[in-house]
Amino acid sequence: MNYKKVEMEEQLKVRKQNFSRFQEVIIQQQKNAEDQQIIIQQKDQTIKKNEKYINELKQLLYQQQLRNEKILVQNQEQLKIKDQQLHQQEMILSLNFKVQAQVDQLELVQKPSNSQNQQQKNIQQIQQEQDNLYQKTKQSNQELEQKNDKLYKENQELKAKIFKIQENYQQKLTIDQKSQEYKLQESQDTINQMKKENKQSQEKIQQLNQQINYLQDSNKQLEQVKNQLKQQLQYAQNEIQQLQNDNNILNKQLNDCKIQLDMQFQDFNEDYQQLHSDKQNIQQQLFDAKNLISKLKQQLKQQLETQNSNNNQQISQEQYQNLLKKNQDLQKQNQETQFLIYEMNIHLQQKNFEITKIDISGFQFPEDKLYSLQYMNQQIENLYSNYESKINDYKNLLKKK
Repeated sequence: MNYKKVEMEEQLKVRKQNFSRFQEVIIQQQKNAEDQQIIIQQKDQTIKKNEKYINELKQLLYQQQLRNEKILVQNQEQLKIKDQQLHQQEMILSLNFKVQAQVDQLELVQKPSNSQNQQQKNIQQIQQEQDNLYQKTKQSNQELEQKNDKLYKENQELKAKIFKIQENYQQKLTIDQKSQEYKLQESQDTINQMKKENKQSQEKIQQLNQQINYLQDSNKQLEQVKNQLKQQLQYAQNEIQQLQNDNNILNKQLNDCKIQLDMQFQDFNEDYQQLHSDKQNIQQQLFDAKNLISKLKQQLKQQLETQNSNNNQQISQEQYQNLLKKNQDLQKQNQETQFLIYEMNIHLQQKNFEITKIDISGFQFPEDKLYSLQYMNQQIENLYSNYESKINDYKNLLKKK
């Protein structure tokens, strides 16, 4: 019962630990999902910022292009105006030349020749001024054309740069879009996976809640079992105390038995010494009897040899009977001696059995220990009875012989 209680408590402890770890895993997964959602939101915000920045850049490029085109148009218009002015000036100069030629002709006709030099100087001066004006106008037009060409080249370079920027932006936008789509798809897959895991976690939580309810019911049952075990433990402790008291009594009784056995062993030792002495005496008598038999056999042999040497002299019936009787007496004495030795050995073994037997009469033992002692004594008595039966059988056999 104790073992079952401990095992159930260990199982409950392990299940609680597993549930705590599972809750930690679920919390961590939820936290990871929230972090992933925050990262996705941050990426969305970054994408929106990039799109806003790109739109602003597009707007700036478009405005710059408009300004450049407007400046180019203005320059072209100014160039046209300058061309018109130059053309007008050329027409004015040409007209002036014509007018001056006509004036000169008229003056030559109307004025005397002394003023021709002065007129010629005036004409040269006017021509010089017209040439200077023409050169300045031409230089101004050339500078304007150079500026216009430079502005046109800059405008073309700006258009090329804008086109290159647009092309790079379009490529980058395509790459970023694909990357964002891939990341969004990956994030969506992660979110779906986490939703799936969250659903599985919810199912496991429900299962764990059921297990917790079951464990709580088991706890109640364990408390009941625990109370029962406490009662049984108290009863067992009382039993142990009683057994300890019985054990003390038994130890005292065993000590008394030991003292009694020591006394019996001392008596047996004395008997054994006496029997050993008797055995030695009997062995000596047996040795003497054997010597006597040998001597008688020798005498008988000598007598037989003597009789044979007297040419088949006949032995009297009386001598033969005497010799036969002596031989029978010696055989009987030999058998009795052997039987006496055998009885002495049996007597010694009986003493050994008596020492091993414990007299439990008058003593009070616990029931289980009393049964063990009774069983041991019964076994010893059975062996003793079997041995006694064999002794009686041997005695009867000797009597028959």
